[in-house]
Amino acid sequence: MPTTQPLSVVVNVAVTVAPVAAATPTFNQGLIVGPSTVIPASQRVRQYTSLAAMLSDGFTATSPEYLAAQLYFGQTPTPQYLWVGRQDLTVPETPLQALQACRAASPNWWACLVTDAVAADHEAIAAWIQAATPQSCYFYTTSDANVLSGATGNVASVLQAGGYSRVFGVYSTTQGGAAPNNAYAAAAAMGVAMGSNTGLANSYFTLKFKPLTGVVAEPLTNSQITALEALNINLYLSYANTYTWLEQGQVANGQYLDEILNLDMLSSDIQYSLVNLLISQPSIPQTNAGESQLIAAVHQACDNAVSRGFIAPGVWEGQTILNLSAGTALPKGYLVQSDTFANQSAGDRAARKAMPIYVALIEAGAMHSITVGVYVQR
Repeated sequence: MPTTQPLSVVVNVAVTVAPVAAATPTFNQGLIVGPSTVIPASQRVRQYTSLAAMLSDGFTATSPEYLAAQLYFGQTPTPQYLWVGRQDLTVPETPLQALQACRAASPNWWACLVTDAVAADHEAIAAWIQAATPQSCYFYTTSDANVLSGATGNVASVLQAGGYSRVFGVYSTTQGGAAPNNAYAAAAAMGVAMGSNTGLANSYFTLKFKPLTGVVAEPLTNSQITALEALNINLYLSYANTYTWLEQGQVANGQYLDEILNLDMLSSDIQYSLVNLLISQPSIPQTNAGESQLIAAVHQACDNAVSRGFIAPGVWEGQTILNLSAGTALPKGYLVQSDTFANQSAGDRAARKAMPIYVALIEAGAMHSITVGVYVQR
């Protein structure tokens, strides 16, 4: 029989399967840390999707983690996931040390709360979480009378003076009797945030005006409310005997939690988009054309933020950035730029660096108050 030649002599087909792009973090998972011994210290954290799963695992209806989880899962929309961590009291271990161990055990949670933390713990955790990696946010509840009186050195004033942007405090004086759950009011706020943050189109939200299921409104005077709001600590209040909602939705430095959360999401989305691009290509050339590929990846991340409703069209009024100056309209709500490689230094080129990318964006924001003028002619 004649020798048969393979077709690859004429047409050689090479099949390359691109690596699967890593999914970006969801930023919709919370962590509750407590002293119960259900979870072994060696494991440190477990993920739950329901209260029933916690009971099946060994928690009881009176466990502090379970009580806080009741408020977390009890909000609307309901969060999908909750991590529960153990504070090992046999060591002994501080709330900060427990939280650090939980972070080492799992990078998946963004919001966190420690059931038995007190003022000194809140301050220690605030200093750590401000620079923690991955980026996170700490929720706490306090009934400290020093906060209400405005005494020097109270926890809310210390966190405010520290300029912490990753600490969300709730003041609850009524923690027992008719309001047994208020000791964990911050867990309810955390549940609202994690349940609302679906990442879907138009999912951007503000925490102000949100009801906290299972939490009782605070019996505060107007002067007390004014004093507490000045400390950037959040309150659950009744309005006109009709509405009950959380206000103001701020972190300790006065920024709004939704801004911190969405900037974390955007930063992460940009990182993952760029890294996924780098690993999907044989190489990205160190040219203006290659830089355009990087910019396109950043565009994708910004478009996701537009879809969520965090970025909106407007007129740029910030500083001059390359070709962008104040007064320029941004129809998409953002502009991504970089300089030309003609201006790159020899050292940066030798180090195979890309040109720096600059993202200018306009936040959509959220309306928290309204003034209405009514003019009547008789």
